[in-house]
Amino acid sequence: MSESVPPDEGVRRLAGDSEYPRTIQIERVKSWLKSTWTQILVNFLILSLLAVVVVFVQATYTAENNSASKTALNALMKVNASTTITVLRAAQGILSALTAMALTDTLVNLQWSMIESRGGLPYLDLLALSPTTGLSGASHLIHSSFTKWLTKMYALLRVTLTALLWVSGLILFFNTSFMTVYDTIYTYNATAGVGPFNASLIQPFMNALHSCSPTYPYEILPYTYYAAVYTLVLNPLISTISEPVSCQGHSCVSYLLSGGLEMVTPWTPDGHEDYPMVKIDKAPSLQMDFTAPASSSFQATECDVFGEYGFTIGIRLCISVEESTTELLRAGLFVCFNGIDGNNCSVSEPAPNITATFVEDLTPPTPPPPFDISAYRSVLAWLFNHTAAHIPAPSSIAQSFWSSPEQLQESSCDGILSQHFQSVLAFPFWLFNSNDWGNVDLRSREIIATLPPQFYTTASLVSPYARMRFDPAMFGLSLALQGVLVAFIWGVGVLRPRVATKTSAFPIFDVTHKAESEGADLRLETKLPSLETSGIISVVRDAQVHVKTD
Repeated sequence: MSESVPPDEGVRRLAGDSEYPRTIQIERVKSWLKSTWTQILVNFLILSLLAVVVVFVQATYTAENNSASKTALNALMKVNASTTITVLRAAQGILSALTAMALTDTLVNLQWSMIESRGGLPYLDLLALSPTTGLSGASHLIHSSFTKWLTKMYALLRVTLTALLWVSGLILFFNTSFMTVYDTIYTYNATAGVGPFNASLIQPFMNALHSCSPTYPYEILPYTYYAAVYTLVLNPLISTISEPVSCQGHSCVSYLLSGGLEMVTPWTPDGHEDYPMVKIDKAPSLQMDFTAPASSSFQATECDVFGEYGFTIGIRLCISVEESTTELLRAGLFVCFNGIDGNNCSVSEPAPNITATFVEDLTPPTPPPPFDISAYRSVLAWLFNHTAAHIPAPSSIAQSFWSSPEQLQESSCDGILSQHFQSVLAFPFWLFNSNDWGNVDLRSREIIATLPPQFYTTASLVSPYARMRFDPAMFGLSLALQGVLVAFIWGVGVLRPRVATKTSAFPIFDVTHKAESEGADLRLETKLPSLETSGIISVVRDAQVHVKTD
């Protein structure tokens, strides 16, 4: 018996025409696209929104790296924190909604493909996979004694996927912080910073001052330095409050003397008005920790007295170096209420004024050089010895302490005077370091070649931008969780068998009218309307779901 072949098909076979199978494949692809194009579109939208999240978060890391390497920022790196939050929250919200939609469709398709490919699906497996079963129902299936381990795994899978969907949208914003990044327009060589106290600079500086008026019989104390003494540690252009490294508690305070822009050479170039800040890399700084009170007991050789015959204003200033370390200094300033008598206060014991213990520098890996206490005291004497500078006693530095005995006795009022005293103690370190005007070789517009190597650095003209910084671990975890969801959705879409049953957008209608169950315990059929969750599980535990046939 010969095979009956349609004429057209026989021609194709005889001619060896290969277009016929290809036509069938094309028709199948068209049919598949027609039934799944909405799911494909949603999946590509998910990938697009995920790319938006990645690009915006990655831009913050790139901006931070470019800022550190002094590279120009592009427009995306300059997006402020508020806009970043708005875009990411909107993208995350839409991404979560679309992922939930795709996950629902994926589970529906998965259950129908399992019904068809296996010739039926256990009813409890259907309930475990169905997106219409809430988390409460999935939990009952997981804990029920009637469910098999595979059913429990399906229910656990749904619960896990739902949890991943929730968590992936939240965890991105865990442990975030705000940071400032800098767009760099121009970088140039410079000298900057503050170094340790350098006693060798004192005498050349004093000689330079005297050379301004060789016949002047008094010490020259320029107003520029005299006026800066009181607020040195409070001046934000020079000093910054820092975390202490050598003391603790409310009586401990620390200042970082960096010198600010005043100590940068050469001056900043003109022509870049949109870049109002200068960023200095690795400028040396001097940290000074102060704590009070300290012991007010000093040897006579550790003290100097400042005052003038005929005036009741007098000060006794004491400085000592702790024997345990040359880095730790103890200072005391005492008021001579009735003036001075020779080299002593006019009373047997001056009233304690302010005492402090301070550390000049504890920044590793460069410890301070050996400290010259005599040279340090000579600089303080230059400030306090108003008679040598021919300054009236009421206009001297000592006057501000001498005229404030009541404030000095009250802990709530002595803060300003304590900061004045700390500024005085910091003054020699600030002025007589190699990169300040105590160095007579220094120039304002050109770099000199005789500074220690740590002062040579680079300066950049920058413009600041506030950005949100995302924790890399949280970002990676959020991306991984979202990736699991995307992989599941695409994996099921690619690997599952093609569903012959035409499903709609209403899963309950499809299951009710396009599927049928058999094997349920119908003895309780009259009581079905009143069954609770555990009873329903018991009734359908042996039931199988099949596709209805016409």
